[in-house]
Amino acid sequence: MVQWVSVVRVPDINAENSIRKSVREAIDLIGGMCSVVKAKNKVVIKPNFFGPRLASKGATTNLTIVQEITEMVIECGAYPTIAEGPFRFYDANVVFRKLGVKKLAENLGIGLVNLNEAEAVEKDIQDGKALNRIKIPKIVLDADVLINVPKMKTHHLTTVTLGMKNMKGILPGEEKQKSHIHGIHQSIVDINKAIRSDLVVVDGTVAMEGMGPTFGDPVKLGIVVAGKNVVDVDMVCCGIMGVDPVEVKHLRLACKEGLCSENVEIVGDPIEAVRRTFQFPRESKAYLYAHSIAEKLDKIVYKTSGRNIFPILSGLFGKKPRINPKKCIECGICEEVCIVSPPAINCRTGKIDYRHCIDCLLCMEQCPRNAIKVRGITVRK
Repeated sequence: MVQWVSVVRVPDINAENSIRKSVREAIDLIGGMCSVVKAKNKVVIKPNFFGPRLASKGATTNLTIVQEITEMVIECGAYPTIAEGPFRFYDANVVFRKLGVKKLAENLGIGLVNLNEAEAVEKDIQDGKALNRIKIPKIVLDADVLINVPKMKTHHLTTVTLGMKNMKGILPGEEKQKSHIHGIHQSIVDINKAIRSDLVVVDGTVAMEGMGPTFGDPVKLGIVVAGKNVVDVDMVCCGIMGVDPVEVKHLRLACKEGLCSENVEIVGDPIEAVRRTFQFPRESKAYLYAHSIAEKLDKIVYKTSGRNIFPILSGLFGKKPRINPKKCIECGICEEVCIVSPPAINCRTGKIDYRHCIDCLLCMEQCPRNAIKVRGITVRK
């Protein structure tokens, strides 16, 4: 069976009508919205609204794309809800208001849900390798259709953040952090086994390169990519970004487990016409080798004893975040998001206990002032 993935250019990324037309064309090329959504379906639309950062900077999903998708769902006679769980310590109400999501939902008369606070239930993951059981918001499990609307970005831990990585944002609150403990790449694969995307529409109007997913540089790419298999869509996006999908570990693992399609046909614009080689964060080969050994040992110990030894191992060789005292405002967010207890980081003293730091880099991702840099990560040009 052929799986279509559409690639459509957006002639003018600053014009709403231009964006809307391209979104509709991208979805129509793979069968149309009503091939996925049926009348009276409950539909959850999951964008990337991780924090109050602008789509024009390459950080979050363009609101016009979300609006067009939502209106297309309504045209099919279904009931859409926009749902997102922003990073911890970002007030979801503030995020939704600043990004215009709250006003959009009110104007369209649809639901808007903070997944961090939504009722959640535990679900077993069949054949889960890193995660065997996770909490998932009930509204997502009860939905007839899940539409995944990620932003095209680089990522300092996962190389890219696209459709598969966007599903991690569905998990409520602290549940998101489990993946950093149990191995982020395999965890992403396991999450996508438990939560299947029915339609994926990637925002590549303004993408992000360099030190993504938060503090990278915007790329005015001007495209929309759509498909019905999240792994296939992510692999096509990698081709557009100039990276071999085999280099992205969670994509490699997903294909190994049979989650990608054997026959993918690209419709619309050819990859060669829109390709733009992105700058990616780079880690040393020695670190990557040591990290893979630590993950394997952690899995063995976890399966036999239920204990995690990855934090101890990673603390011996991991990447080293450092606080820039000139930028730090001592807000304490880095300490709050730190996975280990007691926190390995202390913004008030400017010190980090590298014996306990597990290099998850949540401190860097969530620092509101970009005051944390990491030794051992550079940008590959």
